[in-house]
Amino acid sequence: LALNGSFAKDTRIGPFSSLFPEDEFTTRIKQYGTLTGRLGYARDAWLIYGSAGYAGGRVGLRAISGPPGGGVIAEIDQYLNGWTAGAGVEYMLLPGLSVGLQYDFIRLYGETSSTQTFGVPSNDPFVIKSNDIDLHAISARFSFKLDRPDPAPGSLK
Repeated sequence: LALNGSFAKDTRIGPFSSLFPEDEFTTRIKQYGTLTGRLGYARDAWLIYGSAGYAGGRVGLRAISGPPGGGVIAEIDQYLNGWTAGAGVEYMLLPGLSVGLQYDFIRLYGETSSTQTFGVPSNDPFVIKSNDIDLHAISARFSFKLDRPDPAPGSLK
């Protein structure tokens, strides 16, 4: 299980229609998380593995109309579901202490949502369709193993 904050943002400016050539659309990934399983091969102090599983994230979408009818704004936050797959490597420095490097590809599936506009004029219905969102993440980590020492043989009866 991994939970991550994000500052990833993409803004596009029209022409999305000939009537409003300067409309602006912004997508911001606020946070995302993954729940994955790993399968790998260990040899000596090395572990090489692949991972796959569920991904989900909170995404903010914002549309601002440009001239000639500027000032109309529509915003929505939505939770998008998807999947992730990746690969990584870990090296055991000491028993119970390892370092690792991992790459993950994350796809969040787009959805169609509706909201109300505000600005001038306001309260008009507005439909926002988000495309699929692809993320590429690289993470480095230190891992500590918390473990009780094994009892001496024959000490438990």
